[in-house]
Formats: sequence, structure tokens, C-alpha cells
Amino acid sequence: TATGVANGQTFSASAELQVTDAVVKSLVITPKVSEIPVGLKHPFIATAYLSDGSALDVTKDEAISWSSDNSAVASVSNTEETKGSAKGLAVGKATITATGVANGQTFSAIAELEVTGAVVESLVVTPKVSESPVGLKHPFIATAYLSDGSALDVTKDEAISWSSDNSAVASVSNTDETKGSAKGLAVGTAIITATGVANGQTFSASAELEVTGAVVESLVVTPKVSESPVGLKHPFIATAYLSDGSALDVTKDEIISWSSDNNEVASVSNAEETKGSAKGLAVGKAIITATGVVNGQTFSASAEFEVTDAVVESLVVTPKVSEIPVGLKHLFIATAYLSDGSALDVTKDEAISWSSDNNEVASVSNTGETKGSAKGSAKGLAVGKAIITATGAVNGQIFSASAELQVTDAVVESLVVTPKVSEIPVGLKHLFIATAYLSDGSALDVTKDEAISWSSDNNEVASVSNTGETKGSAKGSAKGLAVGKAIITATGAVNGQTFSASAELQVTDAVVESLVVTPKVSEIPVGLKHPFIATAYLSDGSALDVTKDEA
Repeated sequence: TATGVANGQTFSASAELQVTDAVVKSLVITPKVSEIPVGLKHPFIATAYLSDGSALDVTKDEAISWSSDNSAVASVSNTEETKGSAKGLAVGKATITATGVANGQTFSAIAELEVTGAVVESLVVTPKVSESPVGLKHPFIATAYLSDGSALDVTKDEAISWSSDNSAVASVSNTDETKGSAKGLAVGTAIITATGVANGQTFSASAELEVTGAVVESLVVTPKVSESPVGLKHPFIATAYLSDGSALDVTKDEIISWSSDNNEVASVSNAEETKGSAKGLAVGKAIITATGVVNGQTFSASAEFEVTDAVVESLVVTPKVSEIPVGLKHLFIATAYLSDGSALDVTKDEAISWSSDNNEVASVSNTGETKGSAKGSAKGLAVGKAIITATGAVNGQIFSASAELQVTDAVVESLVVTPKVSEIPVGLKHLFIATAYLSDGSALDVTKDEAISWSSDNNEVASVSNTGETKGSAKGSAKGLAVGKAIITATGAVNGQTFSASAELQVTDAVVESLVVTPKVSEIPVGLKHPFIATAYLSDGSALDVTKDEA
């Protein structure tokens, strides 16, 4: 129970906590092997696998203490916000250990960290040019390109400090969770700069933020009507439509607060990572509402959430059998088939825990989307076979399913980036694909693999994303910034082997002459979906699919 007193008024609310007799069967640290240059940080994740088949992220739990066996090479944090984050201090190797004690039982796990002599050759802040209305936020990403060909997302690294050259127009956060996020304060232009210091070397990069006078004309929450069984979650999306014709995903913006009109039936999260995600608590209906306040203007929108008594009849993990080489990743999908005949993708649901029966061969992520590693994503660590299992616990019902992952000794023989030559107008995006061809004759799409770093040889002409799926900007997606040519390169490092490939991007001065949405006429029954395609026809006679473009 939480009880509050304000202005003489007492208010309280309660929730039920079931404490089980499950014990920790094993502790796993991921990634098992990693490297960073001197002066930068690397976050480790500690996952406790329990006797009831579930898994818990215990990285920051007070029961866990972190240590380094070589404090001259690397230190590791035990402070709350950065717990489990290791910092490279000198070239060499260190073993990072997490040790836990629960109910008199001690458990531990280790991972290897190699600190290299690589130095930062350049820092890039993306997007290079962007705009946001007064009162809303815009996240910037800082990527460090290293002398060994790799790239690191250092947006939130303690070595990086963010600043705005015009604090009256825009501020930028240096606090951990929101670091690099700029907020529009007044109409105008601000230069947002990231500055880093590592090993006495100073590096910096900037981007331009145009803060506009656009105002929110409407807010829409989607889907408008949805359902989920008791115990599972459903994500809602809040989109703000602005007076300049643009739209912003504000689901997780700090100006938005989410609420449920029936907290007995469904709760909705306001925590950063899961904001807008509703959980079914009891059979019934709840109205989920997003409310925002910008510059004294209040706007809101709602959607209907029906929580059903459907139960999980089976869980399926796909693909059933797959293989990857050591050092690369493979994403598994968990689908729950319900008693009402429906199916839900529960891969990333908090009710689902992922585990590997052989953590020496393959690890599997339970930590959502972090640094390109999505929940259910398995990484090959050594040649052999591992059984990857998803286990769910909902309303006292436990269900699980497994798939087989074969980790091979295949090596990358070549990397290819496609298309080899492409063009886009200034302001739009183009997605490149990186395919690794292996010594066993197979091929893997490694576009979004954490082993791959993307770069542009001309960041004035085009930038390229290294940050996974963020607000419509996928890893490998390049944005045209100015007329000219840029070489877009994907570089990979696996088991000490480095490989790369490039493609050419021509950014033109073509303008959009018309936009067409197809099909022009279509129909669907209530409850089902229909995809529309937006095609931009340009002044140079070309056409672009801009359905998912952030523009």
C-alpha cells in the first residue's frame, strides 16, 4: 500500500504481491565477451534464472554486487543508476563478476571485458538537422567512431556532456535516463553539441534544432479498440498532430501522462521504458487516456481496452530450428495462442522470461531493446547447441516453449551492403541492408546486429543511424541532409575478424511534387487491419515509398 497526505487529505492505493518459494538456479551476465576503448563505458546485464522457469533482470538489485578482478584495467559501478556499467581504465583484460545472496544462497556469474587502445576518430550527432515545436522533446544520438573501425552509442556515457548554444530556445538533458534529449522552449534555432573527453582526448559534434511555433491540434491514441487477456500487456501509441501538418510520436514524452479509468481492470504504465503499456488485471473494460500539457494548452485522447478471460492454450517459439555463427545474433519470436482463438506476440511481454540451457554456447536477452539487443535475441558464444526457452507465468498458469539454436564455427567471408547505389532528396530517408555471407554457404541479415556499425564518410550530406528502431529510424537508415554524395559503410567485428562493405548514396535537390496513398479504396471488417502505402513522386521523375519515413 502507498499512502499519501496532501493539504490534509489522505489518499491511498494497494496492490497484491505474491511471494513464491522459487529459488535462483543460475545467474548469467550478458554479454559474455565484450570490448571498449579506454575511457568509455559498457553496461552489463545480470539475469537470475529461477526454479519456476522465470527470469529476472537483477542488474541493479541490491542483492547483487559487481566487481572487477583487475581494477587497474576496468572498474564496475555499484551505484544505483549506473550499476553493472564497467569503465575502461587501461588496455588489458578484466573479468567482471556479479555476486548475489538471497535466502542464504550465494550465486555468481562472470563476463570478460577487453579494454582496447582504440581511440575516438570522430563523433557524430544525429539527426544533423531536426525540428520540434515549443514544449516537446527531441532525442539526439551521439555515436563515437573508433580507430578499430567500430562504433559506439555514447549518448548516455558519462564521458559525454551535452549543451545548447541557445538555452532560451532549447535545453538539453545531461541526466542519465533522458541524456541527449532536447526540449524546445521558444521559437528559434539552437545548436545542440555533444562533447566527450577520453584519455585526455577531447572530441565533439553538433546538430541543429529548429524550434517551431507549431501547436498540437489533436492527439490520437491507437489502437482505438483492443483487447488482451488478464495478465498480459498491450502497448498504446500517442501521436500528436501539429498545426504545421507534421505528426510526432509522443507516447513516452514527459509531457504525456497515461491513466486508466478503471484500475481494477487495467493499469497503464508511466515509467519511461514501458510508458503507454496497459496490463490486464481483471475481466472488464477500461478507458486508457493520454493527457498532455504544452504551453498551457491541455489535450487528451482515449482508447478502449477490453480485458478478457481468455487463457493461454499454447506458446510457440519460432523459428523452431535455426543456426548462427559465433559472435552474431538471432531473434526468436514467442506467440501465445489463446482460448478465444486469437494469438498474441508476447516476445517482449514482461510475463515472458527467456533462457538458454547452455549459456556457454548461447545467451538470450531479457532486457528489451538495448543497444540493438531485443528481448528474445540470442547471441552465439561458442560452437555447440543450445535450447532457447520462453516461459510465461500468468494468473498462476505457467506455459513454455522452446526452439533449438545451433551455433557454428562459420566465419564471415564477405559483407554486402545493398542497394549499391541509391538516391534520395534532402530530408528523406533510405534504408540500407547489410548481409553477411558465411563460410558454410549461408547468409544472414546483420543490418541491426550489435556487431555491425554504420558510418557515413560525409556527415554533412547524409547521416546514418546506429540506434536500432527509434521513432521510425531503423539501424542502417540514412537521411539526406544536403545535396551531394556520401559513402555509407557497414563495419563488423566478430571474434577478432573485421569486415566491411559500402554503398553510395546520392542526395539530390529533387522535391516532392505529389504524394499518393494506395489503395485508393479498400475495406476491412471491424477488428482487422489494412496497410496503406504512401508514395512520394519527385521532381526528378523518381518515386519513393515514404510510408514509414519520419518525415
